[in-house]
Amino acid sequence: EQLLADGWHSYASLGELRGTSEDATRFAVHQAFNRGALLVVPHRTTSIVPTFQLDHGGQLRAELGPVIEPLLTARMDPWTAWAWLTRPVALLSGTVPEVAARDPQEALIVRHAALRLAERVRGSQPRP
Repeated sequence: EQLLADGWHSYASLGELRGTSEDATRFAVHQAFNRGALLVVPHRTTSIVPTFQLDHGGQLRAELGPVIEPLLTARMDPWTAWAWLTRPVALLSGTVPEVAARDPQEALIVRHAALRLAERVRGSQPRP
């Protein structure tokens, strides 16, 4: 409910914002997600793209790329990644990672916190 209230895009609405078709947007979004370059959250029978991570043109905010990538490539659950990125975090003295990342002086600290969290996620996964 909180994610839905915070703002999100469907493939159609993101495609409209980007000026591309829904199919082209769906393809681009899933490629970006698979590279760890865009957070996509499953919701009921579809996937949604949280707006906090996007600029006015519908592209990933440049300062969030280095924060999102380690979380997604560590295979963190997308809902967990969304919650960590958009809520106050103890590791960052109670600041919200996606907000703190806007400040160039804080961006490195946020990146470091994301890397530490990604290490913990990898360490908690069963070994093949």
